[in-house]
Amino acid sequence: MLLRGAVGSGTAFVVGDQLLVTNSHVVAVAALNPATGEFKDLRAYSPAASTERRGPYRVSLLYEDPDWDLAVLRILDRVDFRPVAMAKNYQFQRGEAITIIGNPGLFNGVETLETAVSTGILSTTHPLQGREHYQLGAAVNGGNSGGPVFGEAGQVIGVIVSKSLSEDEISFCIPVREAIRATATARSISARSQQLMWKEHESRVPKAIANLAVPSGSIVTIAHPPWSFVFIAVRPTISSRLPNTLTRAIRSACSR
Repeated sequence: MLLRGAVGSGTAFVVGDQLLVTNSHVVAVAALNPATGEFKDLRAYSPAASTERRGPYRVSLLYEDPDWDLAVLRILDRVDFRPVAMAKNYQFQRGEAITIIGNPGLFNGVETLETAVSTGILSTTHPLQGREHYQLGAAVNGGNSGGPVFGEAGQVIGVIVSKSLSEDEISFCIPVREAIRATATARSISARSQQLMWKEHESRVPKAIANLAVPSGSIVTIAHPPWSFVFIAVRPTISSRLPNTLTRAIRSACSR
């Protein structure tokens, strides 16, 4: 699935009835209604579907875990998409062949490669901000963030989250166990907890947008622990200068 908003876009995948998994940083600059959780301008699309099923579809925030950079969304319009299979009890296998599906930007974000497929291997594990991630020997670009990583059995084993600025084909994904946990939490979260989460999300959006004071088409890195964003800006925004963390070595492979 392609997620596209006023500021940027990224990737998500279907994990259940009307449910999508993506990165928290993909939706970090997407404003929502704090009373209902529905995003004001973010929409989901299915580029590979038939014309009448491509969307756009309205989405809401069901659960967000910024520490693990994960978010679970609900499609509000009634549509039947088949969920992917997530690998339960997956054990890391060094050298395993992988397939990545996403919507990377092209020509500095002027265009989007919809439902693009790339391949690579699982290389090693590495802690990012103290949390174990899988390092991939694969090309990942802006717009791939939140997309699924499939293992040799055809099941999701990870969620694309970041890439190296200085080395080619070094990228990272969140282990699938965390996506499974986030999905289970999203299904059981209380209404009160959701309302508090929506208000907290909405309070962070202006600051996240304010950091994007760059010309349209620029690639920028915004780091604001525990989040780190990479955008190909789709329109100029107004506000303060970029933070000093612009040159950090690991960037999130997020959206245009």
